[in-house]
Amino acid sequence: MEQPNEFISFLVFDPPSWSRQVNYSEVEIRGRSEPHVFYSSTGPKIWSFELHLFAGDVGSARTVRQQELFIESLIMPDYGALPGQTSAVAKPPHRARIRIKQMLDVVGTLRDLRVDYLRPYEGVTGFPYIVKVGFTMHAQRLYGQEAPLGFADVRRMLSRGQGVQ
Repeated sequence: MEQPNEFISFLVFDPPSWSRQVNYSEVEIRGRSEPHVFYSSTGPKIWSFELHLFAGDVGSARTVRQQELFIESLIMPDYGALPGQTSAVAKPPHRARIRIKQMLDVVGTLRDLRVDYLRPYEGVTGFPYIVKVGFTMHAQRLYGQEAPLGFADVRRMLSRGQGVQ
């Protein structure tokens, strides 16, 4: 199991939200009045986050910029040569872990970065004291869970009165 080696702490004003898309294909079958519906695929659970990064002291607005750049570095790809190759190619996306107390502990890839600079600004450097950062996370799995439960398993556990995490 991987252990994260860097982290940032932040204040969340709005709780995260999530969405998920299930794709079904409709096929017209000769002799039937309605189309036959086939399950095609299920997209990942997409979590949306909006955080506020704060600078604590006068002259420390630079740390807000460092936190913003850290989040951006998780979203952007790294480039390097693969074994046996000399040209640089984009490496697989970084995996990140987001934990909100007992509500959420998920591993996935960050995407769709939005940054808003809010007032006031530090007079010498020009960096803002407050930065609102929004991004989405395409969840791969719950942290510590090797294989995701199927929804039939979830319904079975709920019908027995067992908790599901």
